[in-house]
Amino acid sequence: MIFVDARCPVQSCKHNHGGDGCSCGFAGYNVACAHPRFKLEWWDRTGGIVPSVDGGDGPRSLTARAADAQRATVELTVQEAAQRALQLAMEFGDG
Repeated sequence: MIFVDARCPVQSCKHNHGGDGCSCGFAGYNVACAHPRFKLEWWDRTGGIVPSVDGGDGPRSLTARAADAQRATVELTVQEAAQRALQLAMEFGDG
């Protein structure tokens, strides 16, 4: 059975039929890919987002969360970075 509304970012999977949909059992149930060979690639390409029936998102991969955190960082001046490094050294130092 091909689920015509399902889409998969893993092009090398034999169950991915492109614009025609997916014949993968996971696609029909709107859950994360659990195929032993393709699940890591699926998670990397989607960030772990699984659109749910109510429009919410499922769990996100560590890679996606790290990318979000990196984009949310604030650039520091050299003086601010030195001050924070000194504070961390005092907090975590041996003394």
